[in-house]
Amino acid sequence: MKPRLVQVAREVGPHLKASGDRARREANLISLAPCDAQPIKIARPGRSLGFVTALTGYRKYLCPVCLSVMKDPVQTKCGHRFCRACILRISGPRQYAKCPVDNTWFYINGDMFDDVAVSREILVLSCMCDNEKNGCHWKGELFYLQEHLDFCDFCQVTCPNGCEQQYLRQQNSSHLQDCPLRMVECSQCCENVTAKDLTRHQLLLCPKLPVSCVLCGRNGILREEIPKHVSEEGNCPNTPIPCQFEALGCTTKVRRCDLILHIQSNTVEHLALMANKILIQEKLIEKQNTELEQLRRTTQSSHARILIQREKIMDDINERISQIEIQNSNSKRKNTEAT
Repeated sequence: MKPRLVQVAREVGPHLKASGDRARREANLISLAPCDAQPIKIARPGRSLGFVTALTGYRKYLCPVCLSVMKDPVQTKCGHRFCRACILRISGPRQYAKCPVDNTWFYINGDMFDDVAVSREILVLSCMCDNEKNGCHWKGELFYLQEHLDFCDFCQVTCPNGCEQQYLRQQNSSHLQDCPLRMVECSQCCENVTAKDLTRHQLLLCPKLPVSCVLCGRNGILREEIPKHVSEEGNCPNTPIPCQFEALGCTTKVRRCDLILHIQSNTVEHLALMANKILIQEKLIEKQNTELEQLRRTTQSSHARILIQREKIMDDINERISQIEIQNSNSKRKNTEAT
């Protein structure tokens, strides 16, 4: 409905509704039929309206193009009325159009105007709800139909959760309680998931769900603690762990529960590994001692050479000092004799 038509309808509609005066309705060329009058079904674009009024000269409300009750009626200069959308669809992008009734040419922006009078008459027609087939018994003026449809309990709506199921608005509460896409809280980890994914979440993903260890069969372990439980540092009795003599060369891995038995059964092998390790260590120590002795000797030799070089340097310095002192003494003596 165009803004201008809506404004006019809102100005006129409440007065007609409040008065309830039959004479005023007759002044608008509308004659109300008895309550048990046969409804007149007239198609509208996208839906079918049921009118409960017996229309006097109702054909003037029909669009010659779509043969339905006019929506946003306009009148051309030749006096014929059409739905605004219908006549604009016929004219297309052209500024001039030919009347579909009498072939009169008219200017779209100058020879066509909104028919406010007919809009008023159409808006006060008494009609039934679009959802009559679903059980709605509402009857009222066309002006108030959309306002009713916005809250009609018998209107078909689509689930807001996205499951694409359609149902009557009055069934919304019951559907939302059973909707497969409704959000529910996991009782274990308190995470929100859709109802259809809850079972999968709990069986495969929930970190707080108590599960069984696949190695030892122990129950009641949180899923998030399973990796720690089955690790080499954990406490699962069936986790393969290395032998305590791994550092000495034992490459066997046994279940944690069999470790003591393994150690007891392989005492001789472990002692042999230990003895071999000791021998290797002793050889390494002997080698290191030899290297240290060589290093000590090299250091001592270097130290002796340094001491010899130092004594030589000191002797050279002392000899040089003695020569300088002799030269100074000779210079003083010559100066005395010259005087």
